[in-house]
Amino acid sequence: MVTGPVNPVACQLRKPSSRFFFACECTKASGDRRVTDLFLHAPRLRLRLTAAGVALLPGLQMSLDPFDVLSADPPSWLSRFVREEVRPLLLQHREAALEALARWLAWHADQQRRVREWQARQDEFLSQLPSLPADPWHGPVPPGEGFTWCELWRDPSTGELRLIRGWMPPGLGEDSKPVVDWPLPPPENRDPSADECWASLLAVHDEVRDPRERIGPAIEGETYDRGNYPFVVLRTCVLALPQAYRAGLTEAHLPALRAMVRTATASLTPPAAPGGDAGNEPLPDGPFGTDGFRFGGVEVEFGRAARQRTLVLALWDTETRRPRPARLIVDVMDEVYGVGHDTPDATFRQLCADTNRRFEAENIPLRVRNLQARVQLVPRPV
Repeated sequence: MVTGPVNPVACQLRKPSSRFFFACECTKASGDRRVTDLFLHAPRLRLRLTAAGVALLPGLQMSLDPFDVLSADPPSWLSRFVREEVRPLLLQHREAALEALARWLAWHADQQRRVREWQARQDEFLSQLPSLPADPWHGPVPPGEGFTWCELWRDPSTGELRLIRGWMPPGLGEDSKPVVDWPLPPPENRDPSADECWASLLAVHDEVRDPRERIGPAIEGETYDRGNYPFVVLRTCVLALPQAYRAGLTEAHLPALRAMVRTATASLTPPAAPGGDAGNEPLPDGPFGTDGFRFGGVEVEFGRAARQRTLVLALWDTETRRPRPARLIVDVMDEVYGVGHDTPDATFRQLCADTNRRFEAENIPLRVRNLQARVQLVPRPV
């Protein structure tokens, strides 16, 4: 066990966004190799600055060599990929890459904002749930379709875990929690957007190359911007640090990384609209990203409410980018719940109602209409 001080040449400890980062520059006693600008994401790591360096506070032990945590060599396949394929692209299109990173950071911040707002709504309801009548909020039968049972709740004001045992209304269950997407490691179940690809390639480049050749924003020192924290997280996904439980990228990710290069390159020359200014063209109606939908210039993200999005797509013509004619409810239910399902009609009606509430909340000028055994997307006045 190592409980003594780590002896860095220079170190600094700070707390951006309530998460500690330990940045140090050190030299191994057994050699002259210098390791610079290394970071440990340790929100609960108890450290003490001493004259000799950084010491662990009493009661905390490390079962590993701190220098093994701080040093990580990029594998040869990754160094070669960055040198031959990523770096030339970024050097040639540095401005486009940084603009795409800025857009991704803004988009990611919006995803996080949606999570915080959803969490605040859930916390507000759960704080009141114990005082609600036992019937129907705490009974054995849910008050309606789409309600989910809650056992425990962590009070955000005290951090205390409290026993709740009650029903949560639709939209507040964990399956409705908005999603925060990360493009690294490359996802297997979706295609990253062009901005995600640029951000990922910048993170891979800056983590692999010499610190003097970095292109992305600074993640340490006086120029550190807390808004760049998601980029810091991306960089921590690149290299493997088993002692810190970081798997890193493997050679199996190489095809997906090369696909990111192709996506980023393709985004540099978007097709221009005939006889018009492509920059002034409105964004097309229909699905976008992993969970988004756009209509009339207004966007909605369904997050974990995947069935609501599946319902909308079942009623949408992707070729004409318009709502489809009215469809039989039984056919749409097969698309939403799968062929051979035994879902009650009331559950489907509740799904339609929940989707309409989401449309209204986001000012989407559409609604789902059920009429005479058929269902259809129709315009909604706003």
